[in-house]
Amino acid sequence: DGSCNTPDANNPYILTAPNAPTISNVASSDPTNCGVADGMINVTASGGSAPLQYSIDSGSTWAFNNGQFNGLAGGTYYVFVKNSDGSCLTTGTIEVLEDKVAPVITAVVATDPSDCGVADGTITITAASSVGATLQYSIDGGATWQQSEVYSGLDASNNPYEIRVRNIDGTCEVSDANITLTDKILPIINTVASTDPTNCGIADGTITVDATGANLEYSINGGVNWQLSGSFTGLTSGVYTVTVRNVDGTCEVIYPSNPVTLAAPNSPSIANVSSTNPTECSVADGTITITGTGGAGSYEYSIDSGATWVTSGTFTGLTGGNYTTFIRNQNGTCEVIG
Repeated sequence: DGSCNTPDANNPYILTAPNAPTISNVASSDPTNCGVADGMINVTASGGSAPLQYSIDSGSTWAFNNGQFNGLAGGTYYVFVKNSDGSCLTTGTIEVLEDKVAPVITAVVATDPSDCGVADGTITITAASSVGATLQYSIDGGATWQQSEVYSGLDASNNPYEIRVRNIDGTCEVSDANITLTDKILPIINTVASTDPTNCGIADGTITVDATGANLEYSINGGVNWQLSGSFTGLTSGVYTVTVRNVDGTCEVIYPSNPVTLAAPNSPSIANVSSTNPTECSVADGTITITGTGGAGSYEYSIDSGATWVTSGTFTGLTGGNYTTFIRNQNGTCEVIG
């Protein structure tokens, strides 16, 4: 009924709750490269009942590791600490580790050098970062880097060009297919053969150019006019400059033994024609004497418009009449009327 209150001789009874740990700091570092799980979370805690237990996955798993978590990939981590006996769960911060993001190469466009001996080839790399990171580019497999995506002044001497792109901090290097530039092929002139015109005033001389290359064109007037064949016919005497190039106008090669000279036979001329009339009616003792000069040495002569020819310029036993005098080289070339 509430009377006779008697104290326990063991009073007072003291109930002591466990001491809770205190989280004083959480430090973290992100993974250093794409595909590399080397992120870190370091939890600093004190108090409580040692050794403390630590968790970074909302308490799904626990570790007696002094709060040091290594080998982490990017992600969201929930920090907890509790006493060794599992009591006094203490909630820490939420740590977000960020993985590095690799750039994406969307296109690589190359242009070959435009002419023989000209280093003006280009390679242009188009790439982007989904997080807006500044990128670096390489065409030598990563030996050297630059921030411009355009490479110029290239030739085929450094083939193949190995395409690489990475973040400016040196992380997340990605590659694309190698690029091979093609230099223009220099034609080679093997031989140049020629034949002179066969007669004065006759355009039948020839020049034949033999050259090695692909899709060539040829010129014998120093590149003013070009044709796809190395055979030139119907030529007059004169001086010709032989040149060969690719059909696209590149890699022009000049024949080292230029000029090629075609020579027509030397033409003789009639220096003098003298004549004597027959001395009597019906007497055939008239004469015509043709004197030649120039030409190719010996001559042939005609007084019947070239119907017949003789090697002497003196014609005797002639009757009265009209005679048309001619002279030509003894080989039959360069016929000249007197």
